[in-house]
Parts: sequence; structure tokens; C-alpha cells
Amino acid sequence: MTEIFVQKMIRLEVKRANPRKGISSQHFRNTFILRIIKQKNTPEQIMQQIGFKSYLSLKRYYDYYKQSQTNTD
Repeated sequence: MTEIFVQKMIRLEVKRANPRKGISSQHFRNTFILRIIKQKNTPEQIMQQIGFKSYLSLKRYYDYYKQSQTNTD
């Protein structure tokens, strides 16, 4: 599949799903990363799946996850 084809598929899905105002692809990405952290995947697995090159890119998600866990306890 070409990049243009994938972009068109995403646009059509967004139009079909009609998400609430203010939601963005970054929101979906952040939610996805936090969910796979919650599933106890290793940082190496997550970095490979997301495409991060260094742990520093992932660190802020772990920090947020740990903070949210202490706030709910």
C-alpha cells in the first residue's frame, strides 16, 4: 500500500467514525502507548512497535503512567 492510499483510508475512517471535536491522531497515539505500557510490555518491545529510537522518547509516557497510578491509589 502506498502512503497516499493509507492516508486516504484514514481520512475515510475518520469521516465515517465522526469523532468528537478536539480529538487528534496524537491523542490516539498517546492512548495506545499508555495501554501497551499498562499491559506490561517491555520498553524494548514498545520502542520497536512505536518506532522510537531511544528510551528517552518513551520515558515521559512511563512517568505519566506511574503518576496516574499513584493518583488512583
